[in-house]
Amino acid sequence: MTFTEPSGAPDFELAFKGSVNRWECDENDHLNVRFYSRMVWESLLNALADWKVAEGWRVRIQHMRYLAEARMATPVSGFVARVGATADTIDVLTELRHSFTGVVLAAFLSRIESVQHGLGLTGPVPLPKHAGPRGLPM
Repeated sequence: MTFTEPSGAPDFELAFKGSVNRWECDENDHLNVRFYSRMVWESLLNALADWKVAEGWRVRIQHMRYLAEARMATPVSGFVARVGATADTIDVLTELRHSFTGVVLAAFLSRIESVQHGLGLTGPVPLPKHAGPRGLPM
């Protein structure tokens, strides 16, 4: 998977709204990593349903970056953007953001395998610098 440095930003859509619950936090009142993943998963499910991606899709590969702590009662919004597609895959960037400040808490880059998606997007869209892989290529 090849991505370019951003010259513009992908078009994000709001796909999830929630907040950090007490039972999702560790002993220091920070959101546990597995619950970041749950919020991203809910955002991804909502987006794929909105985009009418056919059933039977699966996540082929996923790159996760945790960028900031979320504490108890933090309002969280999940935003998704299509950043690339081929005939049988869709590349989706999902960001969890603090709902009030807009600070990006986590960025997940997912390659979704789907036989039929009909989204019409081809080629890579520039990724924000905080979202792409830093070491190994995707």
